[in-house]
Amino acid sequence: MADRPKTPPTWLIDGIGRVCAGLGLLRRSAIPANSAMLEIARGAWLSQAIYAASKLGIFDTLARGPATSDDVARRVGSHPPATYRLLRAPASNSILKKRRDGRFALTRLGSAMCTDAPGIGGRGRTASEYADLLSRTGFRQTRVIPTAGPMSIVEAVPA
Repeated sequence: MADRPKTPPTWLIDGIGRVCAGLGLLRRSAIPANSAMLEIARGAWLSQAIYAASKLGIFDTLARGPATSDDVARRVGSHPPATYRLLRAPASNSILKKRRDGRFALTRLGSAMCTDAPGIGGRGRTASEYADLLSRTGFRQTRVIPTAGPMSIVEAVPA
């Protein structure tokens, strides 16, 4: 079995998260409000694209090897043009890679979304798993609110 890279200490991850959050606030205060709002909305769109790709099994499909959007659509049973549009969102954010030959491939980030990935992977998370993830990034989970759909709302506050 190949050695996995060692996970950085929690204090380092927490510190990097806080620096990134501070830089994000600084950046949003320095750009026009409409641009800042567009960036925030873009984050929501990306989250939805990652969720849809995970639910369709796209990350697991690409774990078998690079594939065209048509191949992915056929394997997961989705509409080919819509699948291509869906794949572009994670590809433009380094979660997937669109290769020169037109095939999409997993990146290190995309591999973390596979259902058999070490840790949590792309499957549904329990309340205790959310609490653990949030605590590693400097937040404390206050509650998980179930919804009628497949997603829950997770509330958290800075720790």
